[in-house]
Amino acid sequence: MLEVETIVVGGGPAGASCARALREQGREVLVLDKASFPREKPCAGWVSREVWEALGITPLDYPHPLTRVRS
Repeated sequence: MLEVETIVVGGGPAGASCARALREQGREVLVLDKASFPREKPCAGWVSREVWEALGITPLDYPHPLTRVRS
């Protein structure tokens, strides 16, 4: 039987970010989600600069098409 310290229910942006932060702290984490991965649309349709910085990635690391919008 699999035993982990933490179960994160929902593998969307918030759940995945939480799971990643816990793993970086050395915790054993299991993410449960009703959808299969990769999802057709992995987020709400936009990713801000703050998200890139929080995840420690660049737009080049993102595997989906990007459209930049300036306001």
